Amino acid sequence: MLPVPEFHSPISSKIRVKAAAMSKYEEYLDYDDEPQGSFPINCRRPNAHGGLHRPNNSTLQPLSNRYQKYSARIRVSPLEEWEGKLDIGMCNNVTTSIRGFIRETAIGRTKTTDRADRATVEKVLDFKTIFIIRKMMHRHVYEVIHGCISTGKEAHVYHAIDSDGKELAIKVFKTSVLDFKDRAKYVQGDFRFRRVFRTKNPRKMMKTLAEKEMRNLMRIKDAGIRCPTVRDIKHHVLVMDFIGKGGWAAPLLNDAALSLDKLREGYREIIIAMRMLYQKAKLVHTDLSEFNILYFEGHLYIIDVSQAVELFDDNANDFLRQDCLHVSGFFKKCGVAVMTVRELFDFIVDPSIAEEAVDSYLDEVQQKIVNRGDISVVDEIAESVFLQAYIPSTLNQVMDVEADVLRLTSGEDTEDMYYKTITGLRQALSCVPPSQPE
Repeated sequence: MLPVPEFHSPISSKIRVKAAAMSKYEEYLDYDDEPQGSFPINCRRPNAHGGLHRPNNSTLQPLSNRYQKYSARIRVSPLEEWEGKLDIGMCNNVTTSIRGFIRETAIGRTKTTDRADRATVEKVLDFKTIFIIRKMMHRHVYEVIHGCISTGKEAHVYHAIDSDGKELAIKVFKTSVLDFKDRAKYVQGDFRFRRVFRTKNPRKMMKTLAEKEMRNLMRIKDAGIRCPTVRDIKHHVLVMDFIGKGGWAAPLLNDAALSLDKLREGYREIIIAMRMLYQKAKLVHTDLSEFNILYFEGHLYIIDVSQAVELFDDNANDFLRQDCLHVSGFFKKCGVAVMTVRELFDFIVDPSIAEEAVDSYLDEVQQKIVNRGDISVVDEIAESVFLQAYIPSTLNQVMDVEADVLRLTSGEDTEDMYYKTITGLRQALSCVPPSQPE
């Protein structure tokens, strides 16, 4: 007899599938009998992302995806030790990140710096700065470097000697501990550095300031003003000639014990230097005072010109008034008969004074100061108004030029017209006879 084929109905097949599923589910419930912290093999199942499902965790975010943002910070063994051998259940993004991290580590491109690499000695000497100083020494820019001779809010200065025995000064700008916070206003208005100055990166910011001081010193030297001579520059390390002798730096004007006659000579010398700085070098120091002037061998030397701005800067006139105020205030405190701030300002910016006529002009002003005596209350008020008044640099910045020209030509009082000297308007109208009223 032929065997009778067995016929299976769809209903019986569904019943068997459900029974098998229930048996597996009962095995899964046996998980509670396991010790705390262990997971039986039959409870592990891959989800849609390749992770492992655990009952106490959310099924919406597998464990392999939760720590993807830390994949670049995790150090693992070389990828070939486990790739293709173990089923670790990571998604492709994490595997690719780890593979790229291991590859960059093998070729030395991974950054492994920490706070110790940014630690500084004396607020300026960190690892990168010491490397730059040693590299300049290997290039024989200098042979020996000594200790710190001057500290400031933006840099420290060290003493060095070159191969010829000449003394040098190494100015190292601060990159980590920044005591001078308000640097942006001295650089952002400068046409030369308007595109390269970055305030978010301290090292790039100080590199820009070092380059700016080098260029300013070269312009000041070309104008015939006494200042340090630049030797070399590398990033934020600037090498200059040393103003001093035998390792002793020249004293600041504030610390130099000078007689009254020497102070009078120094006052005359510094105001002439301020005029040359404005007329020839086309710069304003912006921080000129007794603390940024050195006295050496009977002459004054201007230093710290990293913040000096050009004449077309929006704040150049305000900076120049502050310089005039500081210089006049120091010498007046020492007993020297000085010009008022406005008289000194007009002397510096007046383009009509010839170079050979400067001495005679100062002699006349000095005689005027002696005859005037003490400043009256009215003059002090006028001085205060001048310090706070707006001074246009060009005629384009004047609101009503025609009305001011009529005031000048008609002989009216123009003491409140502060821009007539700086714009050359007084010189242009000096030869014009006053107009007669009709």
